[in-house]
Amino acid sequence: MFTFNFVPKNIPDTFAAVFSVSPESIQMIAETDRTVDGSFEQVYYALTDNELLLLQGNFHGETGFSGVNRPNSSRLASLLRRFVKKKKPQKDKPFDVAHSERISRAEIEAIEVLDQACNGMVCMRKGETYRVLSCFSMNKTKQIHRFARLSTILLSGKEIRPEDTSDDEYIQTCPKCGRPYPDQEALFCPHCQNRRSLWIRLLKYLRPYKWRYLLVIFLMFVTAGINLLRPYLTGTVFIDDVLTPGGRYYGQVLPLIIIALSLGVANQIVGNVLRGRINARISTEMSNDIRTEIFNALQRLSMTFFGKHHTGSLMTRVNDDAGEIQYFFIDALPFFFIQFLNMLGIAVYLFVTNWKVALAVMIPLPVVLFLVFKFFPKIRRFYDRIWVANSSINSSVSDTINGSRVIRAFSTESGEIERFSRKNENHKSLSLRLKLFQSTFYPLFQLLIGLSLVLIWGFGSVQILDGQLTIGELSTMITYITLVYGPMGQLSEFLFWWSNATNSAQRIFEVLDAVPDIADAPDAVPVEQIDGRISIRSVSFSYLPSKPILTDISVDIEPGQMMGIVGHSGAGKSTLVNLVNRLYDVKLGSISIDGTDIRKMKNEDLKRFIGVVSQETYIFIGTVWENIAFAKPGASKEEIVNAAVSAHAHEFIMKLPDGYDTVIGSGIRELSGGERQRLSIARAILHDPRILILDEATSAVDTETERHIQESLDRLVKDRTTISIAHRISTLRNADFIIVIENGRIVEKGTHDELIRHSDGVYYKLHQLQVQALAIKGV
Repeated sequence: MFTFNFVPKNIPDTFAAVFSVSPESIQMIAETDRTVDGSFEQVYYALTDNELLLLQGNFHGETGFSGVNRPNSSRLASLLRRFVKKKKPQKDKPFDVAHSERISRAEIEAIEVLDQACNGMVCMRKGETYRVLSCFSMNKTKQIHRFARLSTILLSGKEIRPEDTSDDEYIQTCPKCGRPYPDQEALFCPHCQNRRSLWIRLLKYLRPYKWRYLLVIFLMFVTAGINLLRPYLTGTVFIDDVLTPGGRYYGQVLPLIIIALSLGVANQIVGNVLRGRINARISTEMSNDIRTEIFNALQRLSMTFFGKHHTGSLMTRVNDDAGEIQYFFIDALPFFFIQFLNMLGIAVYLFVTNWKVALAVMIPLPVVLFLVFKFFPKIRRFYDRIWVANSSINSSVSDTINGSRVIRAFSTESGEIERFSRKNENHKSLSLRLKLFQSTFYPLFQLLIGLSLVLIWGFGSVQILDGQLTIGELSTMITYITLVYGPMGQLSEFLFWWSNATNSAQRIFEVLDAVPDIADAPDAVPVEQIDGRISIRSVSFSYLPSKPILTDISVDIEPGQMMGIVGHSGAGKSTLVNLVNRLYDVKLGSISIDGTDIRKMKNEDLKRFIGVVSQETYIFIGTVWENIAFAKPGASKEEIVNAAVSAHAHEFIMKLPDGYDTVIGSGIRELSGGERQRLSIARAILHDPRILILDEATSAVDTETERHIQESLDRLVKDRTTISIAHRISTLRNADFIIVIENGRIVEKGTHDELIRHSDGVYYKLHQLQVQALAIKGV
């Protein structure tokens, strides 16, 4: 019997008592902690030879509380669900059954897990019909995935093998929070990242510039000192010592003006020019280092990583996140440092000069700080929400313009107007709330600053009349107060800058720490030449546990042979050729070329021997020369032209405005599907591979274009080992043999003529469907 999550010993006996079954007949028991509606109750599953048994309830003396899906949940209950930790069930307590159910195994095809943001659902599936059995918290993720995978194996009538229980196949979860790791290879949890270690790691980017950065810090001290000295000179010294009869420097106006002017010039040169130039060099070089490291890391990562992340997210990490870290170190941190030194120096001066006046000045400070740190972030959140609302409006306008043909075809103009009105109304509401908030907050903030000035004027005047303070000292204090309160609002933004930099660093390190799935083995051997013999032995593969894509695939392809692959969408055709090209590694079985397992070959050598013409041809932004030469950097123009001629691409290239010098690519000059495919074939011809993979190379073109492309492909496949996935079966008539894949398995194999004779076969049915479809089109 397999059990998960330390199932209490009395649970099997409880199943036996409730359902009148023998404990020995139970094959597997698992536990979840939430019901279908989200209530926190224990739900146990027991899989027997004939049934799936369910028990729901709590251990004696314990009660659960309702989950977030309850419509009557109060805010207090919501807080309890967040902060109250549910006790683990005690093994010695009896289980109070609230609900029990038995489901015949004939009604279940598979047990599947649907992961969500903060929890998951256990479902039973038969065909395309799902039924939710229970929910579970994140700390149950690992064992529930194991239960789903193993129970599905038993439901299919197979036995559980030792390798099926290997921990390598399980969903890895964070031991702290229980959430699945976003990257199962890197085992990095962004929710539990140690902020201190994160910042220590970030400092390595400053290490190459540490002496220059130390010089910047020194210049900050100089700038802070000048900023503190100037109000003292223009206040205390100028009024009390220069303008007041009997002062130490009475009448010496010109020297003081020269000193003040010199300090101003020095402050500009040191604070703005010199420090700015050093910062400019550090910031650009540091930003370049971060972007280069992220981009290099992306190049070594495998397709699994890119399949889990959106393109926009990765672009943000290369551009925006690197910029956020640069901005924090070069702009935000120095600004905070200077302002902190200023405030510290001013506080010292105020208390040394007259502690009574200093205390009077500090009276509004707690209120000012409260307003700054309480309401400035609220203003920033308003701006964030307005930015999102504005983006939504722009997206709506863009959709309306770009989709105008579809909108008019379906006569949905009124619906689009209503949708835009809702978004526009939301933008108006947010903007109005922000304006009303600002019109209240800023005058109040200025009132408090004015109150501080009134207090210092009042207390200072009393102190002057008592002879304990001079007019110059009071003037200096007033200037200092404006220096303190002025940038205080910006100081509150430092928390925002720090938070942004931390989040950016977290996302960057997620990329840098990701471990590539595909890497050269320590004992990988270099291969200089191959014949092209491919041997696929008992290959099984899945992208996710308990969801196999390929099962027990075995086939041999001799050098120079062409193997065709056909099957319904989602059968696993592209996955198989991706495994041959080693975009992914097989989970079980092996793929070898000329007797050498491709996992034992250097990846660079393998890619040199394999060429791919895919249904999704990507055109890089650049000239036609550069796009064709992408397959062979350094190729001569003569080689490129000959490759284009062989691919029937030369004719349309010469019709472009600048011929081979024409800049093409997304958003610049779009090419038709057939033109892109012919460029892709030209790349493959220039690459001159020994093994060629054609992945539905003519699926997205019309019949006439397909004919031209097929002529190019016929030249390309000559004397090469070829694997061809065909959307149109007619293109595989000349294949040496064809395999038919259905639900991840090879169900038929033979030549076109052999397979077409089996009227009850999958290949014959696919062929007939395509013939009927072409007849409808008049082809």
